[in-house]
Amino acid sequence: MDEPGLMLAIDEGGSCEGLAFRVGSEKLEYETFVLFRREMLAPVYRPIWLSLDTASGPIEALSFVANRDHEKIKPGILLEDQAKMIARAKGMFGTNFDYLSDMYERLEILGIEDKYVSELYTATDTLRNTSA
Repeated sequence: MDEPGLMLAIDEGGSCEGLAFRVGSEKLEYETFVLFRREMLAPVYRPIWLSLDTASGPIEALSFVANRDHEKIKPGILLEDQAKMIARAKGMFGTNFDYLSDMYERLEILGIEDKYVSELYTATDTLRNTSA
């Protein structure tokens, strides 16, 4: 039985905190190739340039955002239903919970509080622990 999972994506509206990586000109072509190869496995994202506010001032950065024209982008799934999907899903790269857990832990290490990721992680973790 197919158990589809979910991925996190930057979507229209709102904002997010994170890291911006500076890539040296000597590595730009290679790093861009690697980035596109990883992020564009399926056209569920679209690459765009975003204006970012950083501690060093404003910058323009390449980012990948949800491609709302793609059939697999399904906004509006209730948090409870997302948690159920993530708790069960497993793919070629591991479990969907591992993916979410990794994001949650990395944000925690960086001191970034993301209410949505925290609530989704808690709901999914609780569901996994009560059904174990």
